[in-house]
Amino acid sequence: MLPAWRDRLIAMLLRNTGLRVNKLPGLQVRDFVLGGPAFIVYVIRSKKAERTEYRPIYINPDIGVQLRDYLRVHDYKLMEQVFRGGENKRDPRKIIARVLRFVFEAAGLASMGRKVKPKDFRGFLTQTMTDGGVPMAITSKMMGHVSEQTTKRITKS
Repeated sequence: MLPAWRDRLIAMLLRNTGLRVNKLPGLQVRDFVLGGPAFIVYVIRSKKAERTEYRPIYINPDIGVQLRDYLRVHDYKLMEQVFRGGENKRDPRKIIARVLRFVFEAAGLASMGRKVKPKDFRGFLTQTMTDGGVPMAITSKMMGHVSEQTTKRITKS
């Protein structure tokens, strides 16, 4: 449904890792471990600036391979931001909230018949984990929530 390789990777990462949308533009090549057999991205899992602990998030191997290929094809360097796009403010590759919102609304309409916001992907993953029987404490920790109450509110359970 999404036309660009980058946009599909973003959607898959958001859906399968629970990353916050605001973390995407800052991700650098060095934050990823894509050598296999495990594929990992290291991110700060707290919204609070004083907590700067990087946590590993495991990536589905299919997505990890696609991400590795994407980085190789575009010849990214170690310190480059992966999903930032161009330097020019008018560059269509530049990721800003409005562009993400437009891309995901269109994809949601095409695939599910309703608009989808990028932040909905965190809720999708949380609900999938809860429905799959993952304990609330583990789901909460994986999503980077300080409290299980936050996770319960998202899953409406």
